[in-house]
Amino acid sequence: MKKRVIGIAILLATAVLLPIFAGDDSPYEKTLKQMIQSLGKMTTTLAGVKDGDTAQAARPELKKLVGGFVAVRAKADKLPPPEPAEKERLAKQYKGKMDDAIKKLLVEAGRLESVVGTKELLKDLRGALEPPPAPK
Repeated sequence: MKKRVIGIAILLATAVLLPIFAGDDSPYEKTLKQMIQSLGKMTTTLAGVKDGDTAQAARPELKKLVGGFVAVRAKADKLPPPEPAEKERLAKQYKGKMDDAIKKLLVEAGRLESVVGTKELLKDLRGALEPPPAPK
């Protein structure tokens, strides 16, 4: 009887503590989440642009978001390559989310190409869409 109570107590403690310790994201996972979130914010900003006036109003926010995205991407480039198992896990979990975020951003950018007065706004976006510069 006593062993059973101890066993149940250990099981309950494990069930309570496991999510706490499992909640620690790897630096790779944190970076991916930040990048996806940043792409989403850029998409939301672009979605609010309807004409030249709203494009001008959105430029400061978009510049800030692009700068943040570029900074996160640079941080990701400095990380050592993940272990193969971690790389596979992250690809499985985040590839679809990243692809969706990029696709949504490109759809909004494509929509804005036909909106008068958005040329400068789209130039600001290029920093996020272009690949990072090659190391020297």
